[in-house]
Amino acid sequence: MDNDAASKSTDASNSGDPDLQSILRYRETGQQRYLADIYQRNRAPLQKRMAHNFHNAPVDPEELTHIALTKAFKRLDTFKGESKFSTWLYRIATNAGYDLIREHQRTRDQEIARLDDEDIVTLDANQYLADYTYDP
Repeated sequence: MDNDAASKSTDASNSGDPDLQSILRYRETGQQRYLADIYQRNRAPLQKRMAHNFHNAPVDPEELTHIALTKAFKRLDTFKGESKFSTWLYRIATNAGYDLIREHQRTRDQEIARLDDEDIVTLDANQYLADYTYDP
């Protein structure tokens, strides 16, 4: 078993992950076209997954996908190849989605906190009920 484990390599030529191949080529050459390849392969599937995962959240899947890919490219030097790139990217996108939800919540809470007593409209229930006539 040790020989089998030792024979496994993260070398791009032995990997079936085309994203890993593109990453290694980008690291070797610095050519942006390899990042474009990664973007094209991952944009639509990631956007679809984010639309499904955050369908009830105030998160735009297209924006989230763009944020995730941008973060992934900025942190590409931290990708070790221990998992598929798409798995790593999915985790970044999911965390970015949670960040956007928290940001939306903070913004909403701040807007509510800005309201002061004169901005709050109170409803006199008795007056409302007096104006309402029940007609079965």
